[in-house]
Amino acid sequence: MKSPEKKNKILIPIDDSIDCHVASNYVRHILGSQDRGLELVLLHVVPKAKSKEEENLREIPAEEKLEKMKELLNEIKNGFIEAGFNPESIRIEIDKGKHETAAESILDYLEKEHFGTVVIGRRGISKAEEFLYGSVSQKVVREAKGCTVWVVEPAE
Repeated sequence: MKSPEKKNKILIPIDDSIDCHVASNYVRHILGSQDRGLELVLLHVVPKAKSKEEENLREIPAEEKLEKMKELLNEIKNGFIEAGFNPESIRIEIDKGKHETAAESILDYLEKEHFGTVVIGRRGISKAEEFLYGSVSQKVVREAKGCTVWVVEPAE
């Protein structure tokens, strides 16, 4: 059985996709006016670069991209505050290069921090892309243990 502390902890992975906005907006609209001691963690994952060459080939330098992500995370946090969440109950975390994929980092974070719920956006990728690159939301659904997983898909 979940402890009250675990049940009230919600992890929301954030990247620069529309899916994350949809997922965070969903949580904000569903739970915003009834904060009830919830703890939210907005997690951004920076996957481990496989090589120095891969790092150099990225279009936007890593530092610049991370600064833009920090701005986005703060905007999302402010949206939760405006919706009635306690500012002290919202934490921003950035996981830098601990794992090779975002899904591995999210699953690791879920296990270590003992979250009751993870809310993840579902990117509408093709079957071919899914086969080649995998799906973060599918891997989290398949492998998350001891927590509730909300998968939020953008409306078409």
